[in-house]
Amino acid sequence: MPPDNIYLLTTVLNIAQRILSQVHRIGTPLRPIVSSINTFNYNLAKFLVKIIQPLTINEYTTTNTLDFEEEIKQLNIEDSSVMASFDVESLFIHVPLSETTQIITDSISDESISQFGLNKKQFNSFLNVATRDSVFTFDNKLYTQIDGVAMGAPLGPSYANAFLCHYECNWLNNCPNDFKPIFYKRYIDDTYLLFTQQSHIEQFLSYLNDQHPNIKFTLTPSGCSGVSVSQKLCVHNFVSNVAGWRSALRNAYIPCCYIVNNFRSAWVI
Repeated sequence: MPPDNIYLLTTVLNIAQRILSQVHRIGTPLRPIVSSINTFNYNLAKFLVKIIQPLTINEYTTTNTLDFEEEIKQLNIEDSSVMASFDVESLFIHVPLSETTQIITDSISDESISQFGLNKKQFNSFLNVATRDSVFTFDNKLYTQIDGVAMGAPLGPSYANAFLCHYECNWLNNCPNDFKPIFYKRYIDDTYLLFTQQSHIEQFLSYLNDQHPNIKFTLTPSGCSGVSVSQKLCVHNFVSNVAGWRSALRNAYIPCCYIVNNFRSAWVI
């Protein structure tokens, strides 16, 4: 391995956990966040994030608000189109760890890992070291997460995205045209969709939930499902309005209710 690519792979074990209140969800559920900084596999995980990054994006994903806004602007939306937003329920803890590790290993190109002096067997071992046996403390007790990925772990978002990217292309390609969305864009576990008819929303939701036993999509309770898109909406004006609801990064997903409630003007074709 070249000197420039030498990484410190082990550090002192130091685990902490925080609880995030999900104020935007019904019942305000709690979400545990694990701080992985200074854990034994933190630097290894950070090293692997860059290698598998190409596997975490596809034609159906978005990575930031500006790209999402530009793509929306290019849509030729019919007046009768309806909007919906889906959420993957507790995605991180439901990502099948062994399956996703194998998906990444099979999908990664030899060129991507050979530059670091690795073959696929070694790369697979690194992934297992970086993701298996995630440990954290709670109430002065030490716990091990045996499946799924931890929020706060460097590879958490990468594994979640790689898993969904691997499957959603097939899901959408094989979806019957009778209820297939005319637009589908996802940011991690949040998805914005457009349909030609309101009845297609539940049909597509049911179809997605039959695809993998670990993954359950839910219709976001935004009060706007099935709202007609009567005009092209100016995304720029409402992006700033939702900044207080989610961080700028998570604004890459725009819930359809904010499109209806916060638009200020129509685009001129």
